[in-house]
Amino acid sequence: MKPLNLIAGLALCAAALHAQPRVLNTFTATCTLSVSGSAKACTVQQPASGARNVQLVAAYVHSTVAVSLTQERNGTAATTTAVTEASVNPELNVTNTVNGFTDSDVGVGTVIAGSASIKVPADGYVVLDLQDIQMRGAGTTKNYTIRTSAVTGTVTIVITWREY
Repeated sequence: MKPLNLIAGLALCAAALHAQPRVLNTFTATCTLSVSGSAKACTVQQPASGARNVQLVAAYVHSTVAVSLTQERNGTAATTTAVTEASVNPELNVTNTVNGFTDSDVGVGTVIAGSASIKVPADGYVVLDLQDIQMRGAGTTKNYTIRTSAVTGTVTIVITWREY
């Protein structure tokens, strides 16, 4: 019974993947946060003008110490500290419009329901599925943030998104 379910499940996944249009404008922002007794944030946000529609994909979070994470939307605009975003497909010569901020000064946004207190174990990681999160239109208060709890250690966050 299980092999049949596994094969049927794989067939359904393959069919769903085949039906999905491929979006090649994929980018990442990497935040390396030296957390020392106070919360830190990693943010991606739309520009004030000239924005594309954005589909978040995933976030990878690694921490040297046990830490809790909170996901937020639409806080007061981040202005420091910008990171260099990277294209997953640089040969396409497409530049991103979304801006990334490490050790972000973003204002507290709306906590995404069910996303408070995501636990990352010491010297462990989590991968967050962000495919339900979109940012449409320009405006620097259209942003997505992962905020750490107040710990002492290093937290690395990589956020991946697509622009179209």
